[in-house]
This record gives sequence, structure tokens and C-alpha cells, in this order.
Amino acid sequence: PSHAAHVVKRRQLNHLISVASTNTAHYHNLWHSNEQQRRLSEPNQRIVILAGPHKTASSSIQSNLYTWTSTDPQVLPTWAWPVPDQILEFCDVTEGKGFYPLMESLTNGLSLGKSHQRPLFAKHSKQEVSNFYRDAMEKNWKAGFNLVIGTEALDFLGSNRTYATEHMFDNFLNVLPLKKNHDTQDGIDDGVWNDVTVVVKFRAPRVEHLISVFHQCCSKKETFMDFLITLPDSRKTVNSLRILDSFFLSEVFLKHHFNVILIDMSGIIKHGYDISNVVACDILHANCTETEEIVTDDDEKEEEEKMTPTVKNVKHNDGNMGGITDEQLDRIEKVLRKYDCNYQHVLEYEKLTVLYSYEVDLIMKDCPKTKGAGNIRGRQELAERLKYIAMNNDGVSDESYYNNTDVNET
Repeated sequence: PSHAAHVVKRRQLNHLISVASTNTAHYHNLWHSNEQQRRLSEPNQRIVILAGPHKTASSSIQSNLYTWTSTDPQVLPTWAWPVPDQILEFCDVTEGKGFYPLMESLTNGLSLGKSHQRPLFAKHSKQEVSNFYRDAMEKNWKAGFNLVIGTEALDFLGSNRTYATEHMFDNFLNVLPLKKNHDTQDGIDDGVWNDVTVVVKFRAPRVEHLISVFHQCCSKKETFMDFLITLPDSRKTVNSLRILDSFFLSEVFLKHHFNVILIDMSGIIKHGYDISNVVACDILHANCTETEEIVTDDDEKEEEEKMTPTVKNVKHNDGNMGGITDEQLDRIEKVLRKYDCNYQHVLEYEKLTVLYSYEVDLIMKDCPKTKGAGNIRGRQELAERLKYIAMNNDGVSDESYYNNTDVNET
């Protein structure tokens, strides 16, 4: 049975008023008034965009933020998770996937998985779906809510296909309630992005992120060794490495003048915090303890209640590694970290903030200071190096091989 009716009913708790009211104007004004009173701590409306990438606890964060904005007890009463009612019939928002169809609706020749097979797009055109999201965001924005929007599918904006991704980016901006795109007094001033924040996560150890990508896409059909060996063989497989490319994705938004927060997940783990709590506490300004635990005020209870975040999609095995040794995994880690050195300049952007920096600091500290010295020049070369490591476990130095080989000429 469809989960949609149940979800819609629970989402109405956000507004504290029955939608059965016959006085539409009174209903809208009272909803607006209630929420404005709750927004005293947020002088300006904000939009926060959770941009992934894949395999960085996105499902857990999105599921928790749906719960904390759209059901009781309301941890984030001033924030809206604006998934349109028309989408609820097709997507279980409790699993955090309410915005994936948005990105699928914005594509122009760029494949986002199995969007063409989804019942949603059999019933509605891509333009209709994107309009659903645009209308839902505008409604919540005009009602005084801050907006939080999240999907790991935003990492497709880090694709190598420049024209297709630029087209998708422009379409995405057109969905947001920005004055630049909607000539209304309720939008954000043209060219002023201070109230829009993009959140990108960085996962390390780097090889663990790569293994997680393999587990999601390919572990049922091939081994990890086979996955590595075939990586350089097509643009599609090379482009899958975008998921690891958090610095590149950050720069996509920085070049469009957005504020970007890069969260180093290793630093969060080192502190013993939960990443959903970190997003709610440090970025959305929920009521939290000094140890990043969310607390809620309940008039019926004598003490504040601490919220326990949900953790989704925990994998307990890596799949069939195909004989890849620990020594090879160490070499892969070094290559991935060397690739990250291409993005030392990203840390110099004024609009970038790095939270809980730990592995990011260690990686950049070990980077060569001379531009281009020993760097891996792109995803194709990265894929070639990973293939070489998979095929050679004899301890031959990767550097000695690549110092005498130009993979871009082979």
C-alpha cells in the first residue's frame, strides 16, 4: 500500500492547523504568523543545500532532517523539507530520497540511474515534476520557512560532461526561490548568495569511500579487482569517480559564488559525533549541547529530551575483493590522496568553510608544494593508476612506473 497518505497527514503537523479550514486566507496568515514567531533566532531566511556526494551518510542525514522538520517533536520548526505532495505517492521520504526525482527531472542527456523506469515519470513529464518542486519551495519560502534541500544526486553536477552539467545547474537554480529567477519581492536579491549555503561532505580514508562506491554499484556482478581493472574503459566508469571528488564538487558551487561548507567526516568520527546532529546543530542551528546532541523543549516534561538520530544503509561487508591485498589498498589510498592534491587551491576560496578538518589537513600537508609536481592530472589518469595497482601486487613502485609512462598517450 502507498505510504503517501500517512506521510501527508504527518507533514500537516508542521502547520499546527487543519487544512480543512474553510477560511483559506485566515489559514495562510495564521500559519505564517505561527512560524514567524518561531523564527526569532533566524533574522534572515536561509536555504541550505545538502549536495552529497553519494556514500557519505546522505540517506541518514536526509531521513533525519525529514523527521526533524516534518513530524513531531519538531527539532527544526523553522525549517521546511519541501518535498511536493505529488511526489509522496512515488517516494518514501522517510528514507531520505524525496529530492532525488528533482535532479532526475533536470537532466539533459545525462543519465541519472534508472529515472526513465520510474512510475513517476510515466505519469508526469520532467517539466511537470520540476514545477512541483518549484511550487512547493516557493510556498514554504513565502510562508516564512527556511528551506533545507538534500540529495546525493547533486554530485552529478561534478560530472565530466560540462555542457550537460551546466544545463542541469541552471535548471536547478530555476527551481530555487531566488529573485534572480523569480521576479518577486519574496525571493533572494539578485547576485546576493549570503543566505544560501551548500554543504558537501568529504569522506576518508579515501579507499573506504571507493570501496563503498563499488559496493553500491557493482558488488553483485563483479569483484573489487574487476571493478578497478575496468574503471578506465569507458567515460561512464571514469565519471563514477566524481563521487569521490568532493573538492571538485565544492568548487562547482564556489565558482557560482555560493557559500560552501565542506564537512570532513573523519573529524566528526574523531570527536565521536553523529553527522546528522552536526548538520542540524552547526548548520541549521538546532538547540544542541556542547557535544552535538540535539535537545528539545517539551512543556509537558520536566527535563529536555535528547534526540537519537537514525542511521541508514550501514554495510557490514565490503563485497568480494577479488584478491586485492591490504598492501594494494594502502597504495590505492596514497594515489587517491595524491589526486586530492590537485585541489589545494580550493581551500583558498573565501566562501569555503571546512568543518571538523582532520584528514583534509593531513592530506594537504603531505601535498607537493610545487604546482603539478607528481600530481595526477585527471580522472582518466586516476582510473589508470587504480587499474595498474589492481593488476600489480608485486611491490613495484607505482611512482617508478608512472614516471616513465604517460597514461594520457596510451
